[in-house]
This record gives sequence, structure tokens and C-alpha cells, in this order.
Amino acid sequence: MKTLWDKLKPEYKKTIILHQERYIHGPQNTEKALKSVGLFGELTIEELRNLFTWTDICISDIEWSDLFGERFLIEEKNKDMSIEKEKELYKQMDLLQMKEISTYRQQKNGTRIFELPIIKYGQKIQVGSFKSGYVRRMNGGYTPYQLNKTEKFDHYYKLYDYSNDNSPKFNGNYRKHECVKRILIPNEVDRLKYLIAFCLKNYYINQANEVEDQKYTWSGGQITDSKTGEIYIHEQHAYWNKIPNSVQVIVDGHRYNIK
Repeated sequence: MKTLWDKLKPEYKKTIILHQERYIHGPQNTEKALKSVGLFGELTIEELRNLFTWTDICISDIEWSDLFGERFLIEEKNKDMSIEKEKELYKQMDLLQMKEISTYRQQKNGTRIFELPIIKYGQKIQVGSFKSGYVRRMNGGYTPYQLNKTEKFDHYYKLYDYSNDNSPKFNGNYRKHECVKRILIPNEVDRLKYLIAFCLKNYYINQANEVEDQKYTWSGGQITDSKTGEIYIHEQHAYWNKIPNSVQVIVDGHRYNIK
């Protein structure tokens, strides 16, 4: 897989290398960061800031599109995740009102935490994307728990015989045990795509009827005020638009109608 350093335009690569002749840390760390990831969205806030610094781009010249790498990267016809698709991903997150609440330290570590507009157990649902490949629900339980898909695998344990002095001796046999592990998602854009699809299915849709005061009921794809009979999407679930106003969201090839 090509890294960002491989995709970087020659003029910016040359500028970083020239800075390395005068400085011993900053431009070297920027080169290292660009060689460690394949997508622009995987850079942390600090790494992105350093990229602007060591490519001699004035902060007043920075444009919104620069945050997606258009200025820096060589245009490729057949890359896995085009800049336009990455932009669309963040537009979908804005549409769903997934508010990023990551701290500076979390961003530096490649962790991104999002708060949904859905209230569950008296607080807004929070989900997270981690550089380790995990996605997690951050609240609503004793500890954060993983949302990654699972797969089964076989693990074999050695069997031992014990002598009179209780010292174990491997007898050549094994015991098979079926285990379950989480499927990691190493790419940040893929993690965010998975997180959007998971939240749409499990929180925006499946939990739309779980309002704590029981004032609203879910039926036939809509929420109804039990007192007035009016049809709404409750503000706790991101939207307060009366039907038939709706927006279609396509996530990973699946079409969702958000009303």
C-alpha cells in the first residue's frame, strides 16, 4: 500500500527534505508520520499542523479542502478512497449530527470520540474510533465496550500429566477450544464508515422508540406523539422534522432514509 509520503507532491517533499538539513526533529517527524499512514484522514491534528509548517504553507493560505489533502497529494485515478468519498463521509457525519468531542490528547493518539444527539439512560450516546483498529461505545455501561464484528477461531491448549511431585509434563495431546475475537479495522476512514452504519442501524433506527418519558412511540417507520398524534422525529434522536421531509444517506452501499 502506498503511504502519504509516496503520494506527496514532489515540491512539498523537497521542501521537507531541505528543512531536515537545518532542523533535527520537526521535519523528520513529519516525514515519519507521512510514511506511517496511507490516507490523509489518518493524520492527527498535530501531524496535520506540522505538515503545514514544514511545507512552508502560511496559515492564512489554508483552505477548507486542504484538510482532505487536495493541495498535497498527487492525483490518482484508481485509489481506494478518493478525496471526494472522504468528503462525503464527513458530510454524512454532519447530517447525522455526530459531534466530535475528542480532547487534544486523544487526537494526538489517533483517537476520535463522537457524541450522538440521541439520549439514552439520561445522557447522549458517545462512540469512539481508535487507532488500534477498535470502535467502541464509550458510555452506557460499566466500561467502554467494543462494537467491532466478531469471528470465531480455534485455539489449542497443551495437556499435561502430573507426577507425584506435581511437576507438569506435556503428554503430546491438545484440547481444542473455540474462541471469539474482534475483527479490527486498521484504516480510519473504514472505521468511520463502519461506525456510521452501526449507529444508523442500532441507535438512530432501532432505539428511536426508547425515549425515557414514554411520550413517543415508534410504529411503521415513524415516531408519534402519544398526546397530540403529531408525527415527528424526536429532537433526542437528531431531528425534529415533520414527515414527509426526509434525507437519503448512503453508507457503504446501503441506502437509509432519515426523516
